[in-house]
Amino acid sequence: MLIVVNSDVLYTNAFMHTEMHKNWRSFAEGCKNVGATLAFPRTSLYEIELRQKELYDLEIRRIDDARKLLTRYDSTLKVRQAADQIKVADVVHAFSAQGLHVEVELPTLDDFRDAEMRAAKHLPPSPPRKSSSQSSDEEQSDEMRDLVIWSVACRLARERGGALLLSRDVVHSGKLGREEAEACGLLRASDFDEALGMLGAETAAGQLAKLFLAKAWDKIIGAGVALPKVFAVHTIADPTYIRSTTAIKVATFRFGVKLDDGKLLTAQASIAQNDYDERLYDLALADARIAKAILKDVTVQFEGPIEAKTNDDYAERLRALRGIV
Repeated sequence: MLIVVNSDVLYTNAFMHTEMHKNWRSFAEGCKNVGATLAFPRTSLYEIELRQKELYDLEIRRIDDARKLLTRYDSTLKVRQAADQIKVADVVHAFSAQGLHVEVELPTLDDFRDAEMRAAKHLPPSPPRKSSSQSSDEEQSDEMRDLVIWSVACRLARERGGALLLSRDVVHSGKLGREEAEACGLLRASDFDEALGMLGAETAAGQLAKLFLAKAWDKIIGAGVALPKVFAVHTIADPTYIRSTTAIKVATFRFGVKLDDGKLLTAQASIAQNDYDERLYDLALADARIAKAILKDVTVQFEGPIEAKTNDDYAERLRALRGIV
């Protein structure tokens, strides 16, 4: 999966000297685990580099102030010039050094023309034009950069057979762009955890978790959990399975579901094969919550998916071996 990164999710107040920012590093590790590729639109990278330059300049001033203070009191501790000790962080190199494939995507002329048209005509995901009685000209202005990044992300999704846009910007994450995003295969996440959860849902392990949930979906709704009537899982995280020679015995994972009102329901699922009927599974939902509201734990029983059966010829080979003996 290709992840298109906007600058706002990488905003930080911590200057990177010898180590990558811890939140960036954990995100990079998660991306590497699922084989994701990062794509930085050049427009986004300009803003990320600007923030890193601001942090670099602040650190330079701090080091110089410390050197002047030590000199004032005749300190024997020698402090070198700040410029000799630190440098502006190279964001692309920082992620590449974590073992990720990283691309810098230059906007095409068509990307700029598309963004220009959306901004001028107030086409989605650009906000609709306000009347002159509602706001001033300054309040009606649009940020072209957001629309350029949107155009780049949609183009990449069409070219690569899907992509994920990681951004908190309202233009990128709002309802106005939903139809276009779905049409071109562009997923949208607003933070690292959500992005990794969405990537997890696309892996083989994540797909298997979704199959279990799909089979249990109506039973969960019947137990009083207000899930959407149409099955749709937003994120899957940390799926683990215990298999026997014939089927999956135990499955655990966290998942998230976007509700009809736009809120996210998250829960921990624990699934175990029934002791008396191997066709059935018992599913327990714990730590279910919507925002800060905690939901009651529920347990349901359902018939497992066909994919839960282990395609292993162990039993057949054992019988053949016994025949030989």
